[in-house]
Amino acid sequence: MNESTVEDCLRNEIKEELDCEIDFTTLKSIGEFTDAAAGDPDREIAIELYQAKLIGEPKPSAEIKHLHWIGKEDADNDRVSAIVRKRIIPTLVKKHILV
Repeated sequence: MNESTVEDCLRNEIKEELDCEIDFTTLKSIGEFTDAAAGDPDREIAIELYQAKLIGEPKPSAEIKHLHWIGKEDADNDRVSAIVRKRIIPTLVKKHILV
């Protein structure tokens, strides 16, 4: 069985979704988050969140239609998924990643 590393998964997903590379010397784990899935509150979703510098200009590709940058003001934005609003944004603000 071929087991992928976190780095392999991140490399593949970032290339597939944003058409960029990752500077792995800057990679930091932010944490793991769980909450109700967007559009399906009976299902739980888990996210392992990482921070790293991107190499290249992010652009939507694969399943992504549009990119939208969010900030701490989006903690009350109902268009943003619950896990991002209730779990991720507060953590990023607390860690001074979103200022």
